[in-house]
Amino acid sequence: MSQKVSDQLKHLSFAVIIAVAICFVIVQFLSAYSDDLDQLSSIQTAKLIEDNKQIDIKLPQSWRSSSAALNAKLLLVEFDSNDFDISKEDAFIFLPFFSQRIFIDFNNRPVQAPAIERPFSNPFTYKSALIRIPPALLINGLNSIRIRVETGPYRSAYLPKIYIGSRDELIASSNFIGFLGFELRILLLGAEAILAIYSLITYFSRRRDPVYGWISLALLGLILANSSIFLDRFSSLLLFSQNSFFLLPVSGLSALGFSLTIANLRRPRWLLSAVFVVPTLSILLNLTSLVSWSTLLFSITLPVTVASLGVAGLLVVRTSIMDQSKQTNPLLISFIIVALAIIYDISVRLGVFPFSINLSPFARLIAAIGFILFLSRRTSENEEALDKAATQLQIKLTDREKTLREMFAEQQITLEKIAKSEERQRITAELHDGVAGHLVTILALVEADGVHKEDIEKTTRIALEELRTVIDMLVVSNTNLEFTLASFRERCLDPIIKAGIAVSFDIQSLENGVNLSPIEALNVFRILQEATTNSIRHGKAKKILIKAWQDENTSYISVENQGGSSLDEHVEGLGLRNMKKRATALSNGNIQLSGTPDGAIVLLSFTTNT
Repeated sequence: MSQKVSDQLKHLSFAVIIAVAICFVIVQFLSAYSDDLDQLSSIQTAKLIEDNKQIDIKLPQSWRSSSAALNAKLLLVEFDSNDFDISKEDAFIFLPFFSQRIFIDFNNRPVQAPAIERPFSNPFTYKSALIRIPPALLINGLNSIRIRVETGPYRSAYLPKIYIGSRDELIASSNFIGFLGFELRILLLGAEAILAIYSLITYFSRRRDPVYGWISLALLGLILANSSIFLDRFSSLLLFSQNSFFLLPVSGLSALGFSLTIANLRRPRWLLSAVFVVPTLSILLNLTSLVSWSTLLFSITLPVTVASLGVAGLLVVRTSIMDQSKQTNPLLISFIIVALAIIYDISVRLGVFPFSINLSPFARLIAAIGFILFLSRRTSENEEALDKAATQLQIKLTDREKTLREMFAEQQITLEKIAKSEERQRITAELHDGVAGHLVTILALVEADGVHKEDIEKTTRIALEELRTVIDMLVVSNTNLEFTLASFRERCLDPIIKAGIAVSFDIQSLENGVNLSPIEALNVFRILQEATTNSIRHGKAKKILIKAWQDENTSYISVENQGGSSLDEHVEGLGLRNMKKRATALSNGNIQLSGTPDGAIVLLSFTTNT
């Protein structure tokens, strides 16, 4: 035998031992009460009157009618009042357990006892009654009690020993039996109602877990099926009580749905519909009298309920044994106790055991406790699972955050390297475009014969000026558009003016605080430098108009040459391409070139943040 099978058998054996021990304790407790009851004075013999014959029988006595129609058995009980320590003013009859409807005549005079004359509504429970003997009817000597027991539609009937004594002698036993028959069942209904409401609320807040929905349905069916307990207090419930027993399949089928769910087995689609259809059909057939009550009971209600509960119990046993889950252990023990209680109660009715109080109410109480423990453990395990998942998620998030930080740091380093590389490339390009060309020219002049010193000096100064421009634009940190334009005017426009070309420089419409990065400032400077150079070189300009203004977040700078050659059809050269390339380095930068009758206009636009 494998270790797993061995562990499963031990698990089942342990549950059975606990269930049997609990049932044994309950039986011993009830047996102690039965022993106390046996100490009371009782009548244990009676005569069954049939066909004008009297047949001696022993009490208690149980029987089953041959049909569901109204039937009656007549019994005669005789006793000598001198054998009992009673007085006429304080004489009572105590019936601890009986089923069906009973009518009593005392010394051929009817005794009014509404509690025992009401129709019986639940064939699986018992009633008790403490009946006062009218003083006028009790005589010294031989007394007779004629008892008529009616059956129908319930066929089974039971008549206990008849206890006779004073109120003080019988009241304790009467109260105890009354508590078990009414108060205990009321407490059970209250506990089941609270559990049903809790399960229903939990189900609607967590519909992904149908376990709570099945539990609430099962408890609701059980509560309604046992509502006949209120018949003694509310006679208007008679019609409902006569049909409430047909609601038991609601509990059985719901228990089956519950067990299938916890066993992780697929539930048939018809199961939920059957929970409502089966009891509704039985009630309608009973109300219309198309089918007799007993036929409905033994053909539909009991088979469906017993079969559903049996399969549900087996599935709970299977789930608990296979998974050995602490969550289902209370259910396993509860189901075993319920099964043992049903077997015991049926055995008592069949005469296998001496008659005693039903174990079923106690089994219901234990089952309710089992479900409470199950739901508590399920809720606890769900919370632990959520906490574990949250912890794992936090660990993963922490690891992911660490990884992202490392990736971000690596990316920042990479971006810094790229930025430095791009910066070096820009500086290199600027030096190459501006200074390197002049240095080559200087070298050529030095090596050439007959070159004057003034030419070398002039070219050297131009190279130094270009180097100064690059350094100023890249090094100065507080560059803005006004500074850039001022620097351009000082370094590029003054030589043009000295050369005799008129220059108009208008930046009055430009707002203050148009910030530029050093690279952006250098690109604007170079674009303007190239535009003015082209105006002189290609446009033959006699006048250059430079204007800067703003429109919302867009800055505009135009360079217009006048008095020279018109643009006509031009071919885009290297200078214009360089200007456009530099413009793209600005935010939304753009270069537009348009012609005029005697020149051209270069318009630079870009987005700025003030």
